Amino acid sequence: MHSTDLSSWKHDHQFGAQNPLAKKRAYVVTVLTAVMMVAEIACGQIFHSMALFADGWHMGIACEKSDFSGPKTEPLVPVVE
Repeated sequence: MHSTDLSSWKHDHQFGAQNPLAKKRAYVVTVLTAVMMVAEIACGQIFHSMALFADGWHMGIACEKSDFSGPKTEPLVPVVE
């Protein structure tokens, strides 16, 4: 078992959580990504480009994962102390 004290390495991961401008900018970037996604999928179909088509769907996954509901109350990974 490790006996190293990791308390000096712990910090909060809620960067700009209370900043409404940061939330608005993240929303704008997500909308821009969605518009580019539609354009890439359409152009991939029109020009038979599998690269554009695949990248468009990849961007769609990024837009789907966007969450503007605020900070999470639980960590992504369990904290071991």
